Amino acid sequence: MKKKYIIFAALLILSLSSLSASISENIENFVSYAINNNTDYLSAFSQMENAKDDLKSDPLYYDSSMSLSSNISSDFSSVDSTTSLSIDIPIFEQLSLNGTINSDLDGNIGFVYSPLNKAESTVSNEIAYQNSSIYLNEYKESLSLEITKAYLNYLIAIEELTQQENLVENMNKIYEQDKKLYDLDEISLVDLQSSLLDYNEIKNNLKDYNLAVYKSKLELYELLGINETTNMVIPTSDLQDIIRLTEKLDTVISDKEFSVMSDYSVVEALNNIIVLEDSYDSLDLYSPTLNFSTKVSLDGVVSASVLFKTSYSDYNGDTKEALESEIELSKKKSAAIIQKVQNEIDILKRTIESDYQAIENIEMEIEQNQLVLNEAKSLLDLDEYEVLDYETLIINANNINLNLIKAYITLYEDQLNLINYL
Repeated sequence: MKKKYIIFAALLILSLSSLSASISENIENFVSYAINNNTDYLSAFSQMENAKDDLKSDPLYYDSSMSLSSNISSDFSSVDSTTSLSIDIPIFEQLSLNGTINSDLDGNIGFVYSPLNKAESTVSNEIAYQNSSIYLNEYKESLSLEITKAYLNYLIAIEELTQQENLVENMNKIYEQDKKLYDLDEISLVDLQSSLLDYNEIKNNLKDYNLAVYKSKLELYELLGINETTNMVIPTSDLQDIIRLTEKLDTVISDKEFSVMSDYSVVEALNNIIVLEDSYDSLDLYSPTLNFSTKVSLDGVVSASVLFKTSYSDYNGDTKEALESEIELSKKKSAAIIQKVQNEIDILKRTIESDYQAIENIEMEIEQNQLVLNEAKSLLDLDEYEVLDYETLIINANNINLNLIKAYITLYEDQLNLINYL
């Protein structure tokens, strides 16, 4: 016996309510918020600023010094005290000014010339600043991608919850209909119990979908750096917008060359070689001390001296040999990292091709399913098809359409990963 029920409201495919800005606009706002609140990003920014300060600082004056000393002696009949001030100020890498003066206004001032001294290299500071700047930029891109994934997961979780609620409502209608059929002796008690079990199972699954929404929200809050979850209401967007975004990115990356040099790990590895080679070149095989000094005392006496000092530690052969080995090892490591990143680029290209194939397969499934829907609708109009069965077909169609959106999201995330190598 067939009965026709009224369809109170059409089931809308991907029916997120209270739609606000587009997906890209919301993500842009999230990223702007995160760079001011995400502690990991703020830490990376602080490291970059510190590296910039070190780059601006002149290492020549790091060795400047000033000391003040006092000495007190007593023979129980009198107390003697002396105080002296000493300074040492570099003028340039091989010349420094020094002097002493005591409380009796006695002392001297003079210069020390050290011809074997070498200027301190600034390469390490320059590389540290470059590395921190590149890392900060890459971390921002990575944070943006993670926020994008978390936001899309949140939107999908909401949509899946909505569809599950629709399914629960549909199963409830089926169960209510089966109860009436049972009262009319048209189905058995076993059939009714089976209908109830199906309904209860679907209804119980709702808690998992609600939990998924909650977890995806917390994940997004964590990336944004929000401590109080009540401080921000996450806006929703039309998931269909993801199709437009993938088409837009496709034009950006089409026929482009992707470089491993866009990856921080590659740049860091190559820069590490530069630092090691600079350390090797800056270190002499033999580095004794040779100083020429002149002094003028406050009473006008001029003196001069020559100091030559050497020890076993002045021989740097072992250190240079160790640096040479470390340089060779770093070159091998960098080559491995470069190959690894190149492999990641190649895999992403192939993955994107697979993403498009998956989308094509789902579109074919949608096309075939639409034929079933059209036939069911025709039978429904002829009162030869159950309304509830038709609603079930619509719910299935919604699920297939959601699978298509998920496939586009996968494509979009892979595109974003690849575009970072431009």
